[in-house]
Amino acid sequence: MTPDEQERIAAAELAAKDDFLANQHVSAYMSTIKVRRNETHNSLIILLGVFLALFTAGCGPSKAEREAKERERIELEERQNREARKANEAITDMNKKLGKKPPALDLGVPAEKNLNPFRKNRRA
Repeated sequence: MTPDEQERIAAAELAAKDDFLANQHVSAYMSTIKVRRNETHNSLIILLGVFLALFTAGCGPSKAEREAKERERIELEERQNREARKANEAITDMNKKLGKKPPALDLGVPAEKNLNPFRKNRRA
């Protein structure tokens, strides 16, 4: 063996020994560390969750607010119905003045009995 090879082998052995000792030192230190189990942390999370649930449960609209919105919605619906009736009456009056017949109500039933929709009604 040449002196260079001997130096490299000695350096490698020394590095391996240093790594081994450092590993033993870290392992011994890590075994002395005690990990705390914080039970108050879990109870704090549970307490916070209960508080948040109670807080959000009371944040909705009150009964009076809900009833006021419902009354407002019903009034708006009634007003729209009145306006639609007035518009229909105005159209009917205009048609009467012009002499037009009001349109037939579509009740989903044909005006003439047509039992076979593919056959044309023929009247002589």
